[in-house]
Amino acid sequence: FFSLMRDSGITHVALEVSSQALDHSRVYGIDFDVCVFTNLYPDHIGDGEHSSFEEYKKAKAKLFCDYESRLAIYNADDEHSKEIVGEKTPAISFSIDAPDVDFRAVNITPYRDETSLGIDFDCINSGRRNGIRMKTPGEFSVYNGLAAIAVCSYYGISPSRSSDILVHTSITGRFEIVDGLPNRTFIIDYAHNGVSLQSALSVLRTYAPSRIICVFGSVGGRTQGRRAELAEAASELADYSIITSDNPDFESPEAIAADIISYFDVSKPYRVILDREIAVREAVRMAEEGDIVLFAGKGHERYQLYQGKKIPFSERDIITDECRTIIAEELEQGTF
Repeated sequence: FFSLMRDSGITHVALEVSSQALDHSRVYGIDFDVCVFTNLYPDHIGDGEHSSFEEYKKAKAKLFCDYESRLAIYNADDEHSKEIVGEKTPAISFSIDAPDVDFRAVNITPYRDETSLGIDFDCINSGRRNGIRMKTPGEFSVYNGLAAIAVCSYYGISPSRSSDILVHTSITGRFEIVDGLPNRTFIIDYAHNGVSLQSALSVLRTYAPSRIICVFGSVGGRTQGRRAELAEAASELADYSIITSDNPDFESPEAIAADIISYFDVSKPYRVILDREIAVREAVRMAEEGDIVLFAGKGHERYQLYQGKKIPFSERDIITDECRTIIAEELEQGTF
């Protein structure tokens, strides 16, 4: 892929390097100009992944310790940053809480309009202040914005220019807003474990929605340990949950849903709709003014994994299609 990019005239690549990639030397031999550390939470621990959090942390640190990058950029607010980055120099820091850093965010303010939401903040660097608007919500978006601004500054792009670009930037499947119906917000996100789903739902709660509707499932075959966390997060923080399929592969979708429900607080409103397309369409139709609907787990993926086969599936396309159908119906009835 790098060869194809180079031959096509591409000069810069932003690459997310996983702990598994580092452990299995998949990026061995690549010269990194800049390495960025955002944060670290207990994840990817279990059969087929990492045996412990310490092992997971050591795998992440390899990017900074074993590769001769020219610059390290790190989140000074994460308690693991010094262990991960080590004595790597030169280094650039970013923060929300720490005053003595290279890039700092202040005046953080959520915003929400008719169909979308996000967050505003001021970025302070070298005594200069630039207003930044992110099209994704929550504090983690501020950290991601600061990291992107810091990387771009290394390549001579000013925070002011970064501000002009970020306001139009969204990431496919990462808190991706899908415009569809007035006064309703539809969000696609890759949240696929307890930590990420709890974070996503907690962030959405700060926008004072009328209701939060959460559509989620769990991958088949290797994520049994996550199902309790997902169920607990959804039943605690969503007003209504639709439990559905998410890449069941060779595991029975019915068994996965039953496993999730065994941990779910069944006193909270929920439904099981195993066909994810039907689940998505039902969630869109349920949405009323002021509601936020979170479609969790699939994110950027454009397939469903069944019995070892990737079946084409686009959550965005399904949401958009259902919204168009609803608008057409309401226009015909004279209620839109």
